[in-house]
Amino acid sequence: MATFYERLIFLLNNNPQIKQRDVANSTKISKQNMCRYFSGQRIPGPENLIKIANFFSVSPNWLLGEDVPMEINPTLAYGGTNPSKKDELISLIDETNLDDDKLDQLISIIKTFS
Repeated sequence: MATFYERLIFLLNNNPQIKQRDVANSTKISKQNMCRYFSGQRIPGPENLIKIANFFSVSPNWLLGEDVPMEINPTLAYGGTNPSKKDELISLIDETNLDDDKLDQLISIIKTFS
């Protein structure tokens, strides 16, 4: 069974345009923690694991070395939210006149994607 470290290095090696700092910046994970993950010194907790998995569009379970499909489940492809959130976001955007309440609602939904 592969380790988290091996899978992480595999992803980086297969995406040569991506650097460790890109992953850290995009996921808002400290560079210090990211270095520990990429050196095999540490395994991330659930929150950072999901951020890294989403960054690479892979399954968190696959990233942990489990024998599961590599690709993320398509129903989770919108920042880990369920499809109803995506539909809700689209319907709000389609409205032409957003009042303050609708705008606040839209912002809170968008924040779930990060």
